[in-house]
Amino acid sequence: MWFRKNKIQKPLTVGIDQAEGVIDPLSSTWKAIENWAQHELQSAREKNDHARNDILKTTFLRGEIARLKKILTLPNEPGDRLKKKRPPILAGRD
Repeated sequence: MWFRKNKIQKPLTVGIDQAEGVIDPLSSTWKAIENWAQHELQSAREKNDHARNDILKTTFLRGEIARLKKILTLPNEPGDRLKKKRPPILAGRD
């Protein structure tokens, strides 16, 4: 079949135990992501400022703004953000 000619390679997955979960804020990759997120954030804020938006569109845009702001804070989070936190009752039990 025509759609099976080009096999798509699966992306490399790294387990949590193999990754530090640290973002280098000085890397070119992060700078590209940061520039993109800043541009998208500005665009979403401008769209949200329109008085003609209904409640659903406003809610959607607020959620998009929140997600973009969260992306921009990723380099500031601790390296163990990928690890699931144990409930306080179970902390210390291994």
